[in-house]
Amino acid sequence: MASNPRCLDLYTWLTWRCYQAISAERIPLFGPFGLAAQLGVQEYARQRKLRERIRGWLKLVQRYRPEYPAES
Repeated sequence: MASNPRCLDLYTWLTWRCYQAISAERIPLFGPFGLAAQLGVQEYARQRKLRERIRGWLKLVQRYRPEYPAES
């Protein structure tokens, strides 16, 4: 995970969101308040490719923090 800066960004963001959350939330991937905008990953031309990347990053994060209730 240390060699993947975007995965570290997701880990940091997810840690903050889990701390702030009161109940279950749905976070949109796209749009002005979406995950892509919050992580600053606008360089993906196709939304499908970004979804694949986020799933991969989330699997890696959950390997180290399985207690995080995030799902893709």
